[in-house]
Amino acid sequence: MAERRAAELFLALTGAPATARAIKPITPKEFVEEYLAFSQTNKRKNTFVRDATTLKTLWLPFLAQEDVLIVSQIRAQHLERYKVARSRLGRAARTINRELDTIRHSLAKAQLWEYHQDNPGLDIAKIKVPTDEPPNFLTQAQCHSLLTTASAEAPTWVYYMILTGMLTGLRRRELIFLEWADVDLAGQFIRVQAKAQFDYHTKTGRSRQIPINPRLDQELREWKEIGLKFGLNGPWVFGLEPHHHRWVSRWMQRLLTSCGLYHKGLAWHTLRHTFASHLAMAGCPMAVLAGYLGHSTTRTTELYQHLVPDLRHGFIKAIDTLALPE
Repeated sequence: MAERRAAELFLALTGAPATARAIKPITPKEFVEEYLAFSQTNKRKNTFVRDATTLKTLWLPFLAQEDVLIVSQIRAQHLERYKVARSRLGRAARTINRELDTIRHSLAKAQLWEYHQDNPGLDIAKIKVPTDEPPNFLTQAQCHSLLTTASAEAPTWVYYMILTGMLTGLRRRELIFLEWADVDLAGQFIRVQAKAQFDYHTKTGRSRQIPINPRLDQELREWKEIGLKFGLNGPWVFGLEPHHHRWVSRWMQRLLTSCGLYHKGLAWHTLRHTFASHLAMAGCPMAVLAGYLGHSTTRTTELYQHLVPDLRHGFIKAIDTLALPE
């Protein structure tokens, strides 16, 4: 009788028959702590931080609201309701999809570690993201307005970081971890590479070089001289040590607001879109642009394809005399 009651209780809690493989009971909080220990040991620092934010700050409170007491109670419906809840808060589809990836991977470990019979997140569909949605970018006049505002209202390093991002397309973290050793003013290029000692890695895991144009060359030379003279920078291009990404983002938001440009969707990454969009409008081939941006293929770079001038008629004119006598 006692064994039957235990089996009925197990079935009620887990939805799995007692004859299935033994599942170890563990609370969501205990499991998240164990998973984050795994994440910290096996993943990059920024990935671990993202895992911790998603699981501890978002997923655990949600499970508590759903009255989930042990991990084996988690069902696919919980993930679907999580998607709905995050969408209603106005979170971007890409953000929610990244969170789902983290949750799904944690549940795969729960299955492997015998805390769950299966992975309830396995068949959860991601939210569809429009692939042809054009990115936000700044016009020449808006770039000038932002730089003028930064020069007047922000610390000097902020102005030079914005200018460099605008003229190289470097990501925010790539700018934060940029050292003078990466800037070859004689060779006219910037090298983007990993900094293992600071647990910093490029997004694709590969290094790349971006040419320095004449305007940036002049500005960086001036900034290097000013920085060394007044102790504003050392080995790092934009300060005595890498700035925290939140501090960098706050300055961008403040400056965009000050010059009347701030709205949802504009951020540091807008500088990268601005760099790529204006190069595309100048006719830069997608393969070359992909190299500048550090894309492993041109598939991602094709987001800017619609901005490239239509040169088809120009190419056709090249054979205009083909059928004429010599």
